[in-house]
Amino acid sequence: MEYPRFLDCLSADYTRLRAVAAADLTGAVPTCPGWTVADLARHVGEVYLHKTLAIREGKEPEPWPPAELAGVTVDGAPEAVAELRRCIVTATQ
Repeated sequence: MEYPRFLDCLSADYTRLRAVAAADLTGAVPTCPGWTVADLARHVGEVYLHKTLAIREGKEPEPWPPAELAGVTVDGAPEAVAELRRCIVTATQ
């Protein structure tokens, strides 16, 4: 997959998840038995944050997960997409 397409897909997934989360955080996630939309949003938010920090620091963030992750949501996606875009542009120049 080419980088621009990857970033478009990531942005689309983020937009979709935010819309679902806004509608009903208590809804079940059929592909993740036992999870609610809130669980999925928190997990995706943690992954976005982890990847953003790993890119910025050039290494795995330590310790992981940090204590301040309580309450993290999917809202970190735009920052992660921007960081990925910056890295891709830098790598392809």
